[in-house]
Amino acid sequence: RWYTAVQGPPEAAPGTCLIEVVAAAGRFSAGSRRGAPLNLLIAEDDRALRQMLCWEFEEMGYRVITAASCGDAISAVGDHKVDIALIDYNLPDGVGTDLLRTLRLAAPYLPAVVCSGRASRGIAAEVGGLGTARFVAKPVAATRLHAIFRNLLD
Repeated sequence: RWYTAVQGPPEAAPGTCLIEVVAAAGRFSAGSRRGAPLNLLIAEDDRALRQMLCWEFEEMGYRVITAASCGDAISAVGDHKVDIALIDYNLPDGVGTDLLRTLRLAAPYLPAVVCSGRASRGIAAEVGGLGTARFVAKPVAATRLHAIFRNLLD
């Protein structure tokens, strides 16, 4: 199925593009069984930051799936089960809240943290209106994110 979700080209109205949601049933879960590693999607366009977060969360025991854009994240969740998402607000092909809305078409209760280096009350309010989602201003320590993830999953 196709959904209008983020800014970009193809055969869509100006300012939008069509994104295929390739998530099959069972690719998401609200939380893993006790003792099983959580599958964390990190959608971050800054390669160095994405790699550092990947290493830190793998050290904490997460299975990490990385994406550099909204499109990459949507493709990744078509291939992997995701328990929780860490999403940069400003991605090259859209904004993090639009990505989260698209992911939630397939997984309505997917918990997520949306981050931005350009924090504003407007962004925080938008994220706050998305249910099991939290907004965090960058820079933020991985240990703080881990605590927020645990809070969202409880």
